[in-house]
Amino acid sequence: QKCRNSIQELASGSEKHHQILAASLINALVQEFSGAGKSSVIGLSLEGHASAKVFYEQNALPGVSSLVLNFFKYLNSNPQIVQDSTDKLLVSKFLQIAQVILSWRFSHGKEPFRN
Repeated sequence: QKCRNSIQELASGSEKHHQILAASLINALVQEFSGAGKSSVIGLSLEGHASAKVFYEQNALPGVSSLVLNFFKYLNSNPQIVQDSTDKLLVSKFLQIAQVILSWRFSHGKEPFRN
């Protein structure tokens, strides 16, 4: 909860570099949990990763999806905000996040893989 609030504060702030940092953190999280759930970049066990993936899908992914949709809705209404390379980088980060979400492999609450 505390981490999510910190990322949300970064994302909603007026500092562009904070927004890019938040988008990078969100991108890393969606990359970690988007696949089949049989590996972990951050070193979780298979069982731990599978449990964390289910938790992420149920508790964080809906909010991340809304954040991405709201960003693109705002961008569509205000295309003039993209003025420099920093703005383009932020748009690129959100496009990466959207692409991962749209190709998500859901766990469907399955039990973790066991040997």
